[in-house]
Amino acid sequence: MAGAVLAGAGLVGCDGANAEPEPDPEPTTTQPEEPATPDPEETDSEPGDDEPGPQDYPHPEPGPDIDDEGQAGAEAAAVYFVELYSYIHATGDFEAWDRLSADACGFCSGVRESVAEIYGSGGYVVTSPANVLDVRSQVWPEDSADFAVAVVSEDPGFQDYDSDGELVEEFPPETVRSWVLLEYSADGWKVTGSEVEAVE
Repeated sequence: MAGAVLAGAGLVGCDGANAEPEPDPEPTTTQPEEPATPDPEETDSEPGDDEPGPQDYPHPEPGPDIDDEGQAGAEAAAVYFVELYSYIHATGDFEAWDRLSADACGFCSGVRESVAEIYGSGGYVVTSPANVLDVRSQVWPEDSADFAVAVVSEDPGFQDYDSDGELVEEFPPETVRSWVLLEYSADGWKVTGSEVEAVE
């Protein structure tokens, strides 16, 4: 919207023949205006501060029972696995995920490949830690694992961004049940398989 400023000049009417000459006006000095002091809160903020970007996401810590070779250890490892699922999406850091994943775990390698592709192209994922609601386990009768653990959690949802910061895909929050198969080895607990289903 354009604005216009109208300036009016004041004219004094007089009789030119009888008018005494006006004395020269006293010179005036105009003090320059002090520049406005910027608000510190405004100067401290950088452009794009509120825009999404790669996160400073805390690394989850395994529970105190992670070294237990029985049911308690299996449940601790399963919860840690669910927490790492959100962590690798938020950071692209696979070190702990790889240590916990067995070579035969197709779910583990598939998730890793998908996330690595996002970060390899310069993209990133925005998410939050999962909130674990319930953990239940049972002995697994087959040779592929020692225990099957069901972890019910509130999945925070994910926003997948490309290298330009444009939203590519969004997954809304939901409550899910993660079935995690685990076996104990000389290297500790290993995830041999997993499936995730929505909880109605």
